[in-house]
Amino acid sequence: MKIDFEDFENSIINFTKENYKNYLRNGLAEPSRYINDFLDFDLYKDTNEIFFDFENYNFNSLSNESEEQKINLKIYIVCRNDKSSELKKKILQYATDFYKFFEGSNNNFNGLIDYGKIDTVSFFDAVEGDTGLKLAQLNISMNAEI
Repeated sequence: MKIDFEDFENSIINFTKENYKNYLRNGLAEPSRYINDFLDFDLYKDTNEIFFDFENYNFNSLSNESEEQKINLKIYIVCRNDKSSELKKKILQYATDFYKFFEGSNNNFNGLIDYGKIDTVSFFDAVEGDTGLKLAQLNISMNAEI
């Protein structure tokens, strides 16, 4: 059994970076950064960004030779640098298009995991009290046998 958290996380991020843009509707710019770091709105200030938070990994033994890996992934889509009303519209569109992207990958990032499901989607209209900063949070539960 081989576990490499860095390779796993990078494969999910790279797959998203290469394929999410194909699901974006006309008029939406591709996110400028795909960030595997905590939300830092002072450090990361681009107009459209996606953050990945591989929240935790849980393991259950299936046999002496394999385990079930459960991963909770939070995706944060951030929009800024526009009028509040336009940002609200854009964040809803980016989240919708991400949902379609994940569904289009067979809910498993095209085989990088065995199964995944978007459990919740939340929207934040005034991040840190700033109406010019909108955020969508998508929680994805993922399972893989290793």
